[in-house]
Amino acid sequence: EVKAQLSQMHTYIGALVGDYRLAMVTYRDREDEYLTKQEPFTTDYYRILNFVERVNASGGDDIPEAVFDGIKVAVEYLRWRRNAFKVVLLFGDAPPHERQVQAWRSLAGRFQRRKGVIHTIYTDVGARAGTLENDGQKPVAAFRSIARYGGGSFTFIDQESEIVRAIQLMIFGKEHAAEVERVQAQLDFGWRGRHIRRKIKERNIKWLLDIFRKRERV
Repeated sequence: EVKAQLSQMHTYIGALVGDYRLAMVTYRDREDEYLTKQEPFTTDYYRILNFVERVNASGGDDIPEAVFDGIKVAVEYLRWRRNAFKVVLLFGDAPPHERQVQAWRSLAGRFQRRKGVIHTIYTDVGARAGTLENDGQKPVAAFRSIARYGGGSFTFIDQESEIVRAIQLMIFGKEHAAEVERVQAQLDFGWRGRHIRRKIKERNIKWLLDIFRKRERV
């Protein structure tokens, strides 16, 4: 599912943000084949895609995973540009180790003070709010908490449009939330959607905002 959503997120981000880079960190646990792996920041989307394609989910003899170690590599070991707006998308279906709760809370708080934000995506497909079984409640609560301390949002993997929407709002600013909603609603409909997608690819943000403001006044 993560692999499937990566391409769509890249399409939206690439259309809306001219100067952006991607990196990737994977994590398992201390007794597994490896603890963390990373692909450094790059403007080459296909390097990231190739890295992701080589990832296989395995291990997991116990439920908690090295979530803290994955976050630590992402926010402290990757070479972020000083003045960049820093966004981490944390995907997972297992909670961090309880002994590391205070550590990841502090880490997420420091990252937020450095113009960073951590969004969390729970990857257990079909585990939407209100349908969780008991064994799914703990990791969901942990991922909600990480997002809260990281200044971000929590969502489920099968609500990927919410991830894209959150990224769009960070690009445009929350004051333009209504306009972003209207653009999103029309992207997949006929000639108007194709026209809007072309304007997005041209990064014509002024046109997008102006056209919907005019429509509001009418």
